[in-house]
Amino acid sequence: MSAFKKESRSLVQQQLLVSDKHGLAKRGWYERIKGIVLRSPDSATRSYRYMSRLLERELKGHERGVNLVFSSPDDEAVTSDAVLMLGFCLQSELGCRVLIIDTTLKRGVDSISKRFGIEESTGYAEMLAADKKSLSETVQSSGRVGVDLLARGCLDTLGLAALERESIRAFLDMVASAYDYILIQQGGALTDTRYLLVNALADVVFLVAEENKTMMNAIDDDQRLLADNGVENVRILLKAPA
Repeated sequence: MSAFKKESRSLVQQQLLVSDKHGLAKRGWYERIKGIVLRSPDSATRSYRYMSRLLERELKGHERGVNLVFSSPDDEAVTSDAVLMLGFCLQSELGCRVLIIDTTLKRGVDSISKRFGIEESTGYAEMLAADKKSLSETVQSSGRVGVDLLARGCLDTLGLAALERESIRAFLDMVASAYDYILIQQGGALTDTRYLLVNALADVVFLVAEENKTMMNAIDDDQRLLADNGVENVRILLKAPA
């Protein structure tokens, strides 16, 4: 899925990674990407819009929202690009409600939370804790109507006890009753097997590979690990270099 031109990388990072002095999410991120990077904005979204229609057709009949997991054997920047573009295109193409969730376990990586300056906000971690926060208390706007964000929260201090299958299942069932598509960003399961808990409950798992960067043996290793743990609906999403 082609989203960005290589020569504009520094400008994209400048616009996406810098939050304002209050640490709040920047508005109009999608328009900034289009205006800075692309001479023809439609070409950037065409693949993601087509993907949105394919997902609608293939996953038709779900009585609740669809959980889509995105991970990469490389780094979180690869999945951040793909998740943001697909999230907007799902909403604009299908007119649906989209929630993007950052479940990355490592602080400081180029995740959705970091890009929007909400790393210190309550979010996913607090939704799994014993004294659960309500969804309305934790969800934040992306700046696009119909596309909301859930930060990673304080996963560093959450502890292993909260990351157990039934807590995650209950959380995903709850958000699936409020949103049509839930896009879940995470790290690679080969680097932290706790991600397998979410993978096993997802409707589709996308392994995001970047052209001229991702090694195919890394994708093969990811696929074997997922298959060995009973994760069946696994797809490969290829994106152009940022």
